[in-house]
Order: sequence, then structure tokens, then C-alpha cells
Amino acid sequence: MPTTSPLRTAGHGRPSLLLVLAALAATLAFGCGDDSAPVDGGPTDSGVDTGSPDSSMPDSGMPDSGRPDIVGMSVPSDQVLEPGVRREAILLDAPVGPANPSTSEATPTALNRYRLLRYREDVSPAADPRAILIGVPAMLGGAPAFQALAEALVRRGTAAGEPIEVWSMERRGNLLEDLRGMDTAEAMGEPNVANGYYFDRRTIDGEAFPGFLSGSDMSYASEWGLALQVEEVHQLIARVPAAERKGRVFLLGHAQGAEVCERYGAWRFADGSRGADEIAGMVLIDSDGLANEATLTETQYTTDPAEPPVGGLATIKGLDAIRADPTRRLVQIPVFGTDLLALAEILAMRANLDPTAVVLDPVRDQSLSLLLNLDVANVPPMTNAAAYGFAFDQDYASFDITALHMGKSDGPTATYTSIFGAMLEQPSDPTHTYAWIDYDATDPVEFVSLADNTASLFMGPTNLIEWYSPTRLILDLMATRGAAVPESGYQADNGLRAFDGALDDAPVLAIAAGFTTPADYDSLRARMAPALGAGRAHAGALRASDELAFKVVNVPGMTHGDPINAVDDPAHNPVPEAVHAFLTDEASAGTMPAPTLP
Repeated sequence: MPTTSPLRTAGHGRPSLLLVLAALAATLAFGCGDDSAPVDGGPTDSGVDTGSPDSSMPDSGMPDSGRPDIVGMSVPSDQVLEPGVRREAILLDAPVGPANPSTSEATPTALNRYRLLRYREDVSPAADPRAILIGVPAMLGGAPAFQALAEALVRRGTAAGEPIEVWSMERRGNLLEDLRGMDTAEAMGEPNVANGYYFDRRTIDGEAFPGFLSGSDMSYASEWGLALQVEEVHQLIARVPAAERKGRVFLLGHAQGAEVCERYGAWRFADGSRGADEIAGMVLIDSDGLANEATLTETQYTTDPAEPPVGGLATIKGLDAIRADPTRRLVQIPVFGTDLLALAEILAMRANLDPTAVVLDPVRDQSLSLLLNLDVANVPPMTNAAAYGFAFDQDYASFDITALHMGKSDGPTATYTSIFGAMLEQPSDPTHTYAWIDYDATDPVEFVSLADNTASLFMGPTNLIEWYSPTRLILDLMATRGAAVPESGYQADNGLRAFDGALDDAPVLAIAAGFTTPADYDSLRARMAPALGAGRAHAGALRASDELAFKVVNVPGMTHGDPINAVDDPAHNPVPEAVHAFLTDEASAGTMPAPTLP
């Protein structure tokens, strides 16, 4: 997601995200309605009381001792998601988070770590890689955000005989998520287990869900800013031998993550070393924030940035407020709060595990009637896959942050003006049971497999969505725009050492998609070192004229999320091929011994 602009409507025909998320909250409720009465191939009765039969929302709060307990189950941390590609979930130690000076509460020891997803060739021992690509996700993004692209790169590296590894990071806040319901539901193949646990007080291992957290539960999150994330990346890169880093380690960032990558390249560490000297290059995907160089004054940083809401999600306040005011520490989702994020994962699980099931769900019908501008009586029956598609596909969904090109419904549709003013499609036959046509069966072929996309949301011991996203990171990125802050400025006093953007001589591959155009990267090109530096594969290449130094790949037909979710098909998706070529063009020849990760 973008971190520096309010909701963008120009050129997209899309509405304010603040309004969109309110509708999305209602829409996602359809994943948790009454599925106790399936029709035409609905899920069978497993004999387990797995969730609420009548509502997605909490009931009166009175305990119900008659509800059977569910035994919690885990999911594997080491998985082969497709032949030839292995994904390992690894917990790594992280820098110690400082205490909030307003509350004196420090980050708990258990949260001074984070989860990494390591994608590599499925061989044992691990193959020696030609290159390692470290992924930094966007705001509200977890490690699986890069899954489709990571798998494509691993496959391509294996086919070329030059293995590539992708190490996708997530922030330490993901460890605050209570995923017991998600993991048990996934292991059982029963999505309604998660629904019952999070929204209807069903117990797992004798314990009910204690509720979603808020900023008052984690005052220490006020210190989870840019300096801490840069140190996390720094420590991860340090697991690669020093002699190999500049020739083999690349950074990958999407949206906000791309801004973190730029700041890393500009960072001067306390020992005088620079981030750019530890990387072979950067892949930056659809980040309009990189075009903004207007940094904050010290007064704005400490008291109030005086800027519009970030992406419609959060009005960012100054550091004093983030430390003292619990409501300012986390990105807030309008209407449903964190509930919305859990609901999205449950919806994805239903569509993935039982895509053709058709369920009776009055809550869904009421929500879709609002979203699709239909009378509730005219909302047709639909499969779980079609329900997910109507909620998230570009042709039907009224929100561009999460919209994807992933196919179409199989039934008749009519053009309508959505409640937000966009021209979209709605189902037009209330008697037709709508199913979903996948991306590769449409004409023209689209980009994203619904099965792949839904799997990335929930599958494995972590999840794609970051439930607890710190606003301090956003504030720090706003304070370091341009990546050339003064060494004597307030930024340095707050540990923000992005001093040397003008000395960053690493090559860049930039992807322009739904939120950016090639021109949006012009300011980044101009503020970096004018030529690639010594010790690089193409030392001396000029950014202004040589694509070996700075290349922009424009994919205007893609949404903001398509480049990292699209299937690897060179005829329709140029991104994996472009990234693979960039890695092999810029990496040192040969391979290095495969790093050992805990």
C-alpha cells in the first residue's frame, strides 16, 4: 500500500479507501454467515461443531458450556507448495526494541524476533545460490505477500542451473497475532473453526479467543519504527558472508516496503558502513511514495505531520502522540478494526479449500446487495470462489488497494455505477448460480490465480496480512523522504540515519503498475549516485541513460497487487522474467555456499 499519499482516484476511477473499507467490512462478512445448510455440492458435515450457525458477529457474551471444545492443531513450518519449490518458516532473533519513554514499557523478549519465509529449490542439502533476494512487504503485509513471485524466481533459477533464494521478511508485530484458530481450521480443512474461534467464543484447547489487541496492549510498539526495521534487515544480511553480500544480496520492496529498501541503501550505520555497500541491487515495485521528497519538519515529526490520512487508513500523528496515545500506535481499519483482517483470511480459506461449495448465507446476500447495488432479493447464489471474486476482482470490487485481475464470474452481468461512482459489473440473473472462471480461461487471459492468491492469505504457520501494523514506521518514512537527511538534524537524534542516498550506487529495477507510472521514479533516479560504483557487475553504467543502472518496467494493465501475485506467464506477465534477468545480470558469477539459517 502507498505510505505517503491519501487515496488516489485520478486515473483509477476508484473511491476513498475510508469508504471502501467500510463496504469491504460488510462484504467480507459474507464469508462467515450460515453455511450449515449447503446446496449443490456444499461442504459435508464433518461431525464437528466448528462455528456459529447463525452469525459472523459475537453473540450476547454469555458463556455456552454446551459447545464442544476443539483440540488445537498446528500446520507444518516446512512445506513444498509446488513441485520443486520448498518454503521454510524460520524464527530469527531481532534487535532489542527500546522502551517507550512515556510508559517505560519495553518490547517483550519473545517479540525481539520475527518470522522469515525462505523459498528455495526443493533439494537437500540446500543448493548453493547465485543470488538471494530479501523481500520487505508493504504496510499491513506479511511474509507470504511475495509468494507467487518467489516461487517463479526459484523455478527460473533452478531451470537455469543458477539457484535463487527468496527470503521474505515480516515485522515482529505478526508474532502478536493469535493464529490458533486459523492454524486449527487449516489443519482440519474446516474454515468455520476459525470463524467460531474469533467471532463466536468457541474454544480451542479449552481456551476462548481473548480478543484482538489494541495500542493500549502494546505501548512498546511506539518504538517499532524505521531504525528497528533497518537493523532487522541489516542483521539478516549479516548471515551472508561479507565477501558475498555486494555481489549476491538484493532487496525487494512493494509499496511501503520499497521505501524501506531505499532508506536501507542510504543508511549509514554507527560503524560508518553503508547499506548500499552490502547489496547488489534493489527491486522496487509500485511505490508512489518514492516520488515524494517533502520531508517533515521537527515540529511536525514530534507533534503533528499535518498531512492527509495515509492511504485512507490512518491519520498519522507525531511521535509524542504515538508514544502517549494508545489510539495512535497502530494502523486502524475503519468500521471493523482488526476483525476485518481475520475475516479476509477466513473468506480466503473457504474459497481455497472448498471453492465450488454453494452455501446459504443471508449475511452475505445483504452485504453484496450494498456492494453491487442490487436488491437483496436479486443477489444470486454463488460458489465460495465466486464470492471471493466478487469481493476482490478488479471488474467487480470497488477498492483498488486489494483489487486483482483473477478471472470472472460465469454468469451474465450488467454494467452499473457503484455506490462510489465507479463503472463496474454486477450479476444480473438472480436465478443463476454463479461460479468462477479462473484467470487462464478468460479472454484475454488475466494475471492472478484465485487458488494461488487465497492460499497465500492463510496457508502455513503465518499469514499474508499484518494485523498489528505500527504507525511509527510510517512516520519515520515520512521524516526521511529523499533519503538524504542532515547528519545534525532531528532525524539523527531519533536514530534515523538515512544520510547517504546520493551515494547509493546500487542498480535498481523499478516496476510501475496500478499506482505508479515510469515518471514517478524519475526523482529517485535523480537523487541516487549518477553511476554504478566500483565492484559492481556494471560499474560505471550511468543511471540517466543505461538500463543496467536503472530500469523501469511499465505494466499499466496491472493493478497495484498484480505484480507480486500474478502467475509466471511471460506472454502476459513480464515481472518474473524482468526480475530474474535483473538478478542474473547484476549478481556475481558462479554461486556461494548456501547460508545456514536456524
